[in-house]
Amino acid sequence: MSATTARLPDRLTARRADLTLALASLVWGVSFVVVKAALAASTPLAFTALRFAIATLA
Repeated sequence: MSATTARLPDRLTARRADLTLALASLVWGVSFVVVKAALAASTPLAFTALRFAIATLA
């Protein structure tokens, strides 16, 4: 590994941070809508079992 490393310009780093924050906010906000729709279509126990099954696979 060389002593010189390529650095991103501060403007690009700030833009990437802003986009990452916006994406996290979008995922966080959409998850509530998805959970509400899923609970309307199934029982809370079935939904929780599905969540645990997905977590086990991940």
